[in-house]
Amino acid sequence: MQSPEILQHLPAASLRRRLASMFYDFLMIFAIEWLLVAGFAALESFVLDDQGKHLPDTLKIITMLIAAYWYYVGSWAINGKTIGMQAWRIEVRAYDGSMISQPQGWLRAVASLLGLGNISKFIDRDRLGWHERLSRTVTVLDKERVLKAGTTPTWEPENTTETDSQE
Repeated sequence: MQSPEILQHLPAASLRRRLASMFYDFLMIFAIEWLLVAGFAALESFVLDDQGKHLPDTLKIITMLIAAYWYYVGSWAINGKTIGMQAWRIEVRAYDGSMISQPQGWLRAVASLLGLGNISKFIDRDRLGWHERLSRTVTVLDKERVLKAGTTPTWEPENTTETDSQE
């Protein structure tokens, strides 16, 4: 099993930070789901109820699951972190330190089984969850947090240009 290169430069996030950020993200997803339920109720009462029709419950559940997964995947692919991860100063990166792709994000989100993937952190030599091994991603402390602690990470993000590194 290959160890992620980024772990040589940035420390992995602790389970405590991961669980705390998951709680914050749960609150965000609850709000998103609440808005979806309100939208379904409005659609049914103002449009479909006049015709005696209702949306199938299966469609509602699938829509809510997709919305929750898009929250994670979109946040990871665009910013490297969700709102909960921003609060706890952790982020998701690929093994080489670059931002993760959407396919990696989808694989990570589905494989995590709503956070249960973190259980394998206790037996993995690099303290990674199975969802991280499978998607070749890792949750690390935010680079700015490491800099504030007085440690200089040797890793630079992928958007650094040659002129930036020469200065």
